[in-house]
Amino acid sequence: MPKIKIEKNPGEVKIGIKVNYDPNEQLLLDNFEEGTKFMEPYFHERLPHQISEKDSHKNLKTAILIEKIILNPEKKYGEIRGTFENVYVTFILPEVFFSESSTRINSSELFDHLNILKEYIERNPNTIYLVTLCQSQKINLNKIQLYIWKSNFMSFYTEKRQKFHDLRSLTLSITTKYI
Repeated sequence: MPKIKIEKNPGEVKIGIKVNYDPNEQLLLDNFEEGTKFMEPYFHERLPHQISEKDSHKNLKTAILIEKIILNPEKKYGEIRGTFENVYVTFILPEVFFSESSTRINSSELFDHLNILKEYIERNPNTIYLVTLCQSQKINLNKIQLYIWKSNFMSFYTEKRQKFHDLRSLTLSITTKYI
């Protein structure tokens, strides 16, 4: 984590910390002085048809129409597959997605929510869009795979332009037949 020193007035130095997102690291705020500012990582907005090989190893914000969800609770793994402008994208939900604790949703609840969404998509295809923050590794334009590290990185839209800020509110709307 690089520290950035900023001098505004002679003799006054402010220290900022640039945070590079790493899902396997914890940021312990106790080790920093009071008043230290943190700069969140930047996410490049790209729709799938705009993604290029230059977007390898970057933080991205993108969207797809969800077509299929694959879940493996034993391995704590999932995939969300979909398209946008005839470009297919697979979002990988790695083990850390299901063990991340800041959302206060345990892994079995996440799988339950994703199963509800999966069943809804199977009954009602082409109805839910996923908008998410994610990370890329080496981009292969023939098989775009992006990684979602936290469930709170996801939001959803319906074909009727209803917005859901998280997975929990979407599945609640599905189970109560609001959508």
